Amino acid sequence: MATHIKLLLRNLRRERFYAVINVAGLTLAIVACLLIGLHVYQALTYDQHTDGHKRIYRATIDLINQGGTNTFALMSDTIAPTLALRNPDIEAFVRFKGLPDNSLLTVNDEVYYQEALYGTDTNVFEVFGHPAVYGDTRTALIDPNSMAVSESFNQLHFNGENSIGELVTVNGNDYRISMVFEDVPENSHLKYDVLVPIHGPGFAARPADPVIALFTVNSYTYFVMPENYDTSQFSAFFDAFWQETTAEVLRGSGINNTMALTPIADVHFGQPAEFDQPVGNLLIVYAYAVIGVLILLVAIVNYINLATARATRRFKEVGVRRLLGAQRGALIAQFLLESVFLTVLAAVFALLVIQVMVRAGVPAVLLDELSLELYNSPLVLGAVLLAALILGVLAGLYPAAWIATQSVSPHASTAHSSVREPILRKALIVFQFAVTISVISSTVLVLSQMHFIASMPLGFDQENRLVLTVKGAQPIARLPELTRSLEQLPAVQATTFSTADPAVGFSSGNWRVETEQGQMDSMFLSFQNAGDDYLEAMGMELVEGRSMSNADTGRTVVVNETLVQTLGWSDPIGMRTGMPGDIEGGEIVVGVVRDFHFDGLQVPVSPLVIRLSRPESYSALDPEVAFNQDARVTVVLREDADQGTLQELESVWRRHMPELPFQYRFLDNIIESRYTSESNIISTLAYSSAVSIFISCLGLLGLTAYTTERRTREIGIRKVLGASPSQLLFALFRNVFFLVLIASVIASLLSYYWINSWLANFAYRDEINLLVFPAAALLTIVLALITMVLQSWGPINRNPVHALRYE
Repeated sequence: MATHIKLLLRNLRRERFYAVINVAGLTLAIVACLLIGLHVYQALTYDQHTDGHKRIYRATIDLINQGGTNTFALMSDTIAPTLALRNPDIEAFVRFKGLPDNSLLTVNDEVYYQEALYGTDTNVFEVFGHPAVYGDTRTALIDPNSMAVSESFNQLHFNGENSIGELVTVNGNDYRISMVFEDVPENSHLKYDVLVPIHGPGFAARPADPVIALFTVNSYTYFVMPENYDTSQFSAFFDAFWQETTAEVLRGSGINNTMALTPIADVHFGQPAEFDQPVGNLLIVYAYAVIGVLILLVAIVNYINLATARATRRFKEVGVRRLLGAQRGALIAQFLLESVFLTVLAAVFALLVIQVMVRAGVPAVLLDELSLELYNSPLVLGAVLLAALILGVLAGLYPAAWIATQSVSPHASTAHSSVREPILRKALIVFQFAVTISVISSTVLVLSQMHFIASMPLGFDQENRLVLTVKGAQPIARLPELTRSLEQLPAVQATTFSTADPAVGFSSGNWRVETEQGQMDSMFLSFQNAGDDYLEAMGMELVEGRSMSNADTGRTVVVNETLVQTLGWSDPIGMRTGMPGDIEGGEIVVGVVRDFHFDGLQVPVSPLVIRLSRPESYSALDPEVAFNQDARVTVVLREDADQGTLQELESVWRRHMPELPFQYRFLDNIIESRYTSESNIISTLAYSSAVSIFISCLGLLGLTAYTTERRTREIGIRKVLGASPSQLLFALFRNVFFLVLIASVIASLLSYYWINSWLANFAYRDEINLLVFPAAALLTIVLALITMVLQSWGPINRNPVHALRYE
């Protein structure tokens, strides 16, 4: 072993240039592969952090009517306890009853909006296994006015100290913190920072009629079932229960509900549902995994190419050692030791690079969802080094075997060896550049699609729209006074009111609509309540009729073109619509708005109703539900609005809404957040392109140096015969250009298939520009040419006398 180590160090000193190239390429590849690998691992282990996750199922409701089937992630909070009394297979259930949008919290005399707040059952910590930082999981939520908060919430408001007993007000109701739990892992489909008892104030209210209560949608529901439970049994059980319980209410309506159970580990990548959290895309996750593996393979290809290319320099060493009795196994072990040493060294450097990136915050830019908890695990660090060891063996096995088994004499030399260049090396160069070209072309095409989305008209104005959040019925009732004051500001052009984010925050549900025959049918559609100036303020275009007006004596609505086309209305003005309980349809259509994209460009425009709502009417709401009301004020700013405008807006807000925080967002940012997944794809592909190009160029740099050195005498003879530098370059590297062309064809086919599959996620997609593929190939060829010229220009312009005196 000591002899092997001495030879290893001696060869590394002698081949410093190639050692640096190999270590640099492997380091970059391991960094990229590890970062992507952590992200992929987190994605594929969603909701698997709970010990009993295989027995936990999330329930969804399928609403079936004449318009088709719609799946809801929310259901009535009365369903789970009712089913548990009838089905002995249900071992436990947990409900998460959410308040609309944000909750208004007062902590340490500071008022702000809190997302991810739910009312839940007292056994939530037993089922989901959240460890306690402070407090007792068994008694945390027994008291109706108790509250459990996450470690992050505790750190933000109480500096991480023991906050048990501290007062927190939620929508006017007082709670005392009884427990602090560890943060919900990032790879959980349902995240929360504040939990209160579902039987506590503000959550316990429900319709008096138990049958009507079954139709409300307010809770995410989870069941604990026996091991390997057959979920089809549960669906049959629910069907029987639903028919028995609701037959009288639903007779003749054409409406039916069914329930399905999904293992919690499958929810994140399952079918999307109404009111669900954003679902993941397995195709994207697998694409990430493939990219990470391909980058690593590019680096391995570099090593194999350079190792076999430099092999002839070591034929004399191999011949001498064989003459002295060395076995082939010992020779292979020597070359494998060198390979393992370089890969392990690269792995150590990669871990150091990632540590620097962590401190600089770079991983959060590289992959937004990346959590570095796994990276800091000793198990992961050990796995990385073990993987590097295995990688070194795999990368070095072919070159070691090839070198050790060549028939050479101890007098063999680099210049006069008759060993032919392995065909495998050419295949590996093709693979290397195919990966690079594929990643480059994919990046360009993804950017093209995102530009297409960004430039596509949405059907409303999103620029210079500032959105303010209003919580509570009484503040909403005062909105006319607020908007009048806001409109007096010089930088404010107009204001409008809606019950959710303008143009994008639409709810969905089963609606009553009139047919051409004058009958009232059920139809699933989207809806939003808004003020009479809503369409004008949002820049939406009326194609028929008029807008809603506060002067209307009845309830009026505006519908979109898709709804009119779906129902086949020949004259939509005057047709009736209504909420599910409105059998006769008491809302009259007064206008038709041109279709606009409120659900994102991944899906086509669906039927829509915009209902007239008057803020003043909120003052008459029952106090039990008054605090749970939400609204938005959209402020249309003029082009000359500046930072001082925000201060003016806040001043007016403080005057009219002293009890509420001044929280604003810009509509274009709200819309942009819908495409976070696509932005992550762009970032990953961009970084991967840069890494692939750099690693490929490193390998080409080494191969160029080797080729130039090996063909030194040929260069001298060609120069003596009158060859120009450009002719010498062409003679030396025409094979490389040919291999890049082959790689470009392969890469184009692979990229086209992947991009076409990804574009299937969009209802509105850009055409694939076929010119991108030759452009990516051309870019790769240019980079390869620059690399080769930089390395070989000196030898090519050297005096041919030195070349002809070679050896």
